[in-house]
Amino acid sequence: RLWSSFIEIVCVVSEKKLQVFIDGQTDGRGTIPQALQDVVPVTSDPRIQLVSWQPHRSIISIQSVKEEDQGIYTCTDYGRVTPLTDYTRVNVWVPPSLPVVSGLEKPIGENESIEFLCTSNLGRPPATIHWLKDGQLLYGTTHLLDMKGNVRNTVRILVNRRDDGRHVSCVVSHLTGTLQTNFALQVEYPPELDISKTSGSSSVGEELVYECRAKGRPRLEGN
Repeated sequence: RLWSSFIEIVCVVSEKKLQVFIDGQTDGRGTIPQALQDVVPVTSDPRIQLVSWQPHRSIISIQSVKEEDQGIYTCTDYGRVTPLTDYTRVNVWVPPSLPVVSGLEKPIGENESIEFLCTSNLGRPPATIHWLKDGQLLYGTTHLLDMKGNVRNTVRILVNRRDDGRHVSCVVSHLTGTLQTNFALQVEYPPELDISKTSGSSSVGEELVYECRAKGRPRLEGN
């Protein structure tokens, strides 16, 4: 399994057998072999070059590896009465796309159950998706959309005012690495008032100053 911009496939012939492997080295004796990908000569693609052509051993390189390079690569030695054949399989890993979260389009009310959808596309093999809230795992449901590696995960959260400002992450895990999209919950709830004296005394003739603070969402302004 590969995720690289460059790979080499080696074909080595010994007296009684033929071996094909990726990025390896060995010694052997025999005749010059011919390489095929799924019965198509690999040299028909200009990105695939024969970099070593020696008796008993040949090496092909694949530049700028693409998804279509995945397949079975067969090497056959025709320099004997009974041709020898061996093969190796190349699996190309394709990184998934950055996860996209939907469900943030409308405000979230206090004590409301809200569903978020996270989608990631084109990963090979398909990626896995999970959710975190302030670093803690949330349990969602993963759906494989199709064989192109498109996946999505839905999670439902019951929120209250203490969830306002908490961070939620959709995390995509893949053999090529990890991607994530982060956002903060914005929970709407009625204002809470806090009135406190800031200066002055309760003596007759003294000026008293009080401050009124309101906390809520949407944010309030007032005196």
